[in-house]
Amino acid sequence: MPIVKFKRVLQKGVDPGHDVRAVKRAVARHGEWPWQQFDDIWHTGPKTFADQGLRNFQKAMGLTPDGVYGPQTHNKLIGAKIPKTHLHAGQWCFDQTSINLYNGYEDQSAATRIVKAIFKFWHCMEDVQQSWHYSQVRPINLTAKCNSGGYADCSGTVIMAAHASGAKSPDPIYGYSGPGNTDSLRMGGFSISLSEVGRYCKDHYVLAFYGWAWSATDHVVAGEAPNIWHSDGNENAPEIWPSVYAGGLNFLGCKAYAVI
Repeated sequence: MPIVKFKRVLQKGVDPGHDVRAVKRAVARHGEWPWQQFDDIWHTGPKTFADQGLRNFQKAMGLTPDGVYGPQTHNKLIGAKIPKTHLHAGQWCFDQTSINLYNGYEDQSAATRIVKAIFKFWHCMEDVQQSWHYSQVRPINLTAKCNSGGYADCSGTVIMAAHASGAKSPDPIYGYSGPGNTDSLRMGGFSISLSEVGRYCKDHYVLAFYGWAWSATDHVVAGEAPNIWHSDGNENAPEIWPSVYAGGLNFLGCKAYAVI
């Protein structure tokens, strides 16, 4: 059986961490949660991992299904093997990757470095703003250098900056294939409140959306900090906004995107 010392209780409000991703992986290997690109956030509320995946695992192990990852749940997960009806049946749910994540072997600063690179790209474009022209041209030019100038729009610039920085694409529909727009971007990430921007913008790509409804978005900006928002929505951009409301558009909300 894997030897993994319990670190902390995972429940509503806990700070993000690789141990969160490790637990999600292990529970998913047991079959209680869909396999996917896991993030480090302990999501709570209806239909989230804590509400469904963890509770289902706790039920299967005969534990109180409270959606809180404590010592008892940890011990059960460490000792659990993948059921016969699932891929890799008989293996420990807590595989070596999960163990490494839980113990913190993965570089904790990788996401932060990528986010810094994303906004270095934005600032670089803003430094040569007159060389950039507003256009909704597709495919997005992912080979463009930030200081070379060219054509881009709000969603295209969001994607260009992520690609240039080595981030996971914030667009779950088109990835880095060339298309992409506010509508496809809004399908990714997870919703956060304005009060949470300062917490997530350090190691996530935070975007704010505008439009008449979530089903009809027409502008997106990138949040470097609560008082620094980058927009590329007109010929006088890319530009910096001091507030998420600075553009005078109908603000819909924010989403955070894992970059690794």
